[in-house]
Amino acid sequence: MKVFDTDIEFARKLARITKGYAFAFQALGLLYYDFVYRKIWQGLSEQDRKVILAISDLKTKVTYICQDLQK
Repeated sequence: MKVFDTDIEFARKLARITKGYAFAFQALGLLYYDFVYRKIWQGLSEQDRKVILAISDLKTKVTYICQDLQK
């Protein structure tokens, strides 16, 4: 319930689907995580995506990020 921030009914449904196996919960969690972040990514503007990609390029200095974004 804590991982998916859900109620007991949904948690029970997930437990039935995975038959209680820890690996199945991990796989289900990964799919759920991927789905949520894919939806978030789709909702971002083009500029927001550019900022995120620039930040994720392991460049820690703001100057480098601004250069990448031509700001």
